[in-house]
Amino acid sequence: MPQLPSLETILGRSVPTVGVAIRRLPGGPLVWVWYAAEVDSGSRAEVPKWISRPQEVYLRGYLGFMGQDNAVMRWAMRWAFGSTRLPAVWEARPLTDDVRGVVVFSHGLGGNGTTYSLLCAALAAHGYLVVSVEHGDGSASVTIDAHGCIVPHRVPTAADSWEQKRAFRLAQLRQRCDEIGATLDWIREVAAGRQRAGELQPLFGAAVAADSVTLCGHSFGGATAALFVRSDAASAARIHRVVMLDPWLWPLLPTLRNQNACPGELLATPPSLIISNEHFLHALTEAEREALTAWDTPTKYYLVGAAHMLQSDVEQLLPRWLGRCLRLPVSTHSRIALRVQLEVVAAFLSDDTASVQRIVRRHPTLIRSLASAKWDAAAAAGVNHAA
Repeated sequence: MPQLPSLETILGRSVPTVGVAIRRLPGGPLVWVWYAAEVDSGSRAEVPKWISRPQEVYLRGYLGFMGQDNAVMRWAMRWAFGSTRLPAVWEARPLTDDVRGVVVFSHGLGGNGTTYSLLCAALAAHGYLVVSVEHGDGSASVTIDAHGCIVPHRVPTAADSWEQKRAFRLAQLRQRCDEIGATLDWIREVAAGRQRAGELQPLFGAAVAADSVTLCGHSFGGATAALFVRSDAASAARIHRVVMLDPWLWPLLPTLRNQNACPGELLATPPSLIISNEHFLHALTEAEREALTAWDTPTKYYLVGAAHMLQSDVEQLLPRWLGRCLRLPVSTHSRIALRVQLEVVAAFLSDDTASVQRIVRRHPTLIRSLASAKWDAAAAAGVNHAA
């Protein structure tokens, strides 16, 4: 059965044990908490499954997102991934020394709390408290709300106009931003002892005391991060950095295409890092590219030969032949590209711009400045990604 590579394999070095836990925000979404941890020798460590419980609900959520929810595919998915494990130990005792800060992560369309486990666990191994929000706006493959009700994946209808599709996505983004704000409030409440988190309580205190909060997201999660840092809530939340991984900024474009948008409309407030994937760049429309290039930051790169799902666990789990059979774009150098990306993100989170530049120079065939990207002219006339 397919298994995720170890963090040591991905990062190319020894790493501490990573713990993982689930918490429910008061009246809000589920969050997955990733952190550096220790396990007592001789104790039996539980390593949770990648498809989380209730497994049948999350399994069918993935299949529904792909439009493949039938008896044969359910059997195949259960057989192939039902025993796949996360790269983390369930509710392990946290290490509270040298906690470097907080990273709040927002998943892309069709994701959930474990879809990006390698990314979240790797950042936790670098010393960050990573809180991954399982959004309840209908953009996840599936989730379960505070009342125990299943929230399925939702999309605009094929008959919706461009404006209606954008309004649909903007409504989702606003709910996502509310959930990001609630998550940041909850983290501080736990750190102050006003919310309970069991054995994780000291960890939250140490993370908040580090006074370093980063908002990170992939695809639609990148748009979530972009919208949140431009909101009034961002200043109150004291966001120090924003990381956008292959962001999909289409929902943030002006409502009318002929409207003269100010070039500074999409400027970031905190220091920001953008890492795009080459395959997705070529699929963007001209307007989407303008939104991407308008974001004012010197740390803006793209991964050569990378497909859109590189940041998720999917590429590391699916054999290349199966990805091609499913007609999924596959990255040229999936594992090494993921490692290089994680090195860049870790250096950026440490405010080490010189190291970011050194890493980019060291891997010219894998990561390049976004300014050097050669756009696919044919895609400019293509259909946007509203659906």
